Amino acid sequence: MEIRLKERSEIEEKYKWDLSIMYKDDMEWNNDFDKLRNDMQEFSKYKGVLGNSSSDLLLALQEKDNLNRRFEKLASYAMRKSDEDTRDMDGAKLKNMIFSLGAEFVEISSFFDPEIISIGRNKIEQFIDEKEALMTYCHYLENIIRFKEHTLSLEEEKIMANASEVLSAPSKIFTMLNNADIKFENIKDEDGNVVELTNGNYSKYISSHDRNVRKDTFKVLYKGYKGLKNTFTEVLIGDIKAHYFESKNRKFYSPLEMSLFNNNIDIKIYYNVIKVVNMNLNKMHKYVKMKKDLLGLEELHMYDFYVALIKEYDIEYTYDEALNLVFKALTPLGEEYIKNTKEAFDKRWVDVYENRGKRTGAYSSFGYDTPPYILLNYNGKLHSVSTIAHELGHSLHSYYSALKQPYIYHEYSIFVAEVASNVNEVLLNMYMIDNAKNRQEKMSLINDFLESVKGSIYRQTMFAEFEKKIYELEKDKKPLTEQAFSDLYYELNKKYYGEDIISDEEIRYEWMRIPHFYYQFYVYQYATGLATAFFIANNIYNGDIAFRDKYIKFLSSGSSDYPVELLKILGVDMKNEKTMQCILDYFDTQIEEFLKLAKEK
Repeated sequence: MEIRLKERSEIEEKYKWDLSIMYKDDMEWNNDFDKLRNDMQEFSKYKGVLGNSSSDLLLALQEKDNLNRRFEKLASYAMRKSDEDTRDMDGAKLKNMIFSLGAEFVEISSFFDPEIISIGRNKIEQFIDEKEALMTYCHYLENIIRFKEHTLSLEEEKIMANASEVLSAPSKIFTMLNNADIKFENIKDEDGNVVELTNGNYSKYISSHDRNVRKDTFKVLYKGYKGLKNTFTEVLIGDIKAHYFESKNRKFYSPLEMSLFNNNIDIKIYYNVIKVVNMNLNKMHKYVKMKKDLLGLEELHMYDFYVALIKEYDIEYTYDEALNLVFKALTPLGEEYIKNTKEAFDKRWVDVYENRGKRTGAYSSFGYDTPPYILLNYNGKLHSVSTIAHELGHSLHSYYSALKQPYIYHEYSIFVAEVASNVNEVLLNMYMIDNAKNRQEKMSLINDFLESVKGSIYRQTMFAEFEKKIYELEKDKKPLTEQAFSDLYYELNKKYYGEDIISDEEIRYEWMRIPHFYYQFYVYQYATGLATAFFIANNIYNGDIAFRDKYIKFLSSGSSDYPVELLKILGVDMKNEKTMQCILDYFDTQIEEFLKLAKEK
């Protein structure tokens, strides 16, 4: 018996997101696209006049917001349409059109920031005193002025804008390679059924309790990547060099500095994450040894690492069961939060199941005039239930920010992007542990928390260290090659997971399938996000109503201040190593609790 993926047309409508909320069809989208493209050309009329008066500055800022809002809506539709089925050339066409239009508007508006900087802080403050409506833009304008030493001349900014589409090409090539073009051999599931292996169903089969299934899954997947190792290498090299090109021309010391500067993040925070996690690798090694011992394996391999330790409670949840669990777990966040959460499902903002050609993984989009759509590839495992809670965290963060902030501040910083999502996951885990029916279920849920720390803190920090080191290769003028990348990744894998697991040769190629290496120093924020979320969730779960209200205020703050400052609403100081150490110490106590339960009869 062969199990095949469904085509999108075979999926029930109620499990597919409703894009008609934005546009009834592609024709309506194209009409809006043409109108926006024409209107964008008119924005150049503000060139050279921003400093004439407070009225001119205000009109320009408002028009820029208007154009960006319309673009955001068009982009949301195009991206969602393309992600439904990456094989669909109509969807790909819309996405390419919106990428091109975005680059075009970057070029048209490239005069804006340099001109704001040339006006100067004193005159900007004078304009704000004259025109009360400009008060809304205080933080935004201050942030532009902060970039003074990294902003180029008008002609140079135009050149950089023209180059933006070319510089983003490696990321787009990787996406097509990883989501649409790479193919894997078939495997057999636990029942002997022939299954087409995909990036989407990999997580299901690599966690199988049948060791032969997960071994075959592991080897088949990385055989596919190894076959394209030269292509993936050149794509990543292109991305590294693109970021060095930009950082050098913008007078940053490195792409890392440039990336963190965007959100006014102290570079020490990045280094501290790696430092603190490296200081606590003994805890991960302890977890690995526990897993090896409890699985009863003479040799623990990388393909054994994702199997649940408690088989009795490795159960599958229907989608409705998953939603009920999530709603109950998020109850401590208050009635209003739950009401807003249910709206996502009632109004079909969620795309639930995998279909042929659908983008892998999961995400939540943002939008000021559009719903914060959620893409899932739901497979019934507890991890998939957690993913629902996770993406809802993102979506409610977007929802509250759009509800409470003006357009200019509705997007929240990448640095705090993983906080709300992880708060929801931690709350789900706490709720399920407290309501565990017996010892085995409690062990399963504790293990789920341990896996979360392993994935979001240890694994993502390993990625962050790998990314730091591959960029240092370029800085030090060392060759960027597949062997250099693979050797480096292999050694980091051994360091992070220790001697009680065999780092199989195939794991050398894992870096090829990680999309976050194209997001430029993003991954460390999964670690800071979970550490912060643990602190927040613990307070909320224990019934601190005042703290919960502060949290909703935080969710509603968007980008109205720098992210490190916004976290201070919650009493979190990210320069303090204790925030990260706190969850790692709790990780250690939970390992001990799990071992204690395992010894009980």
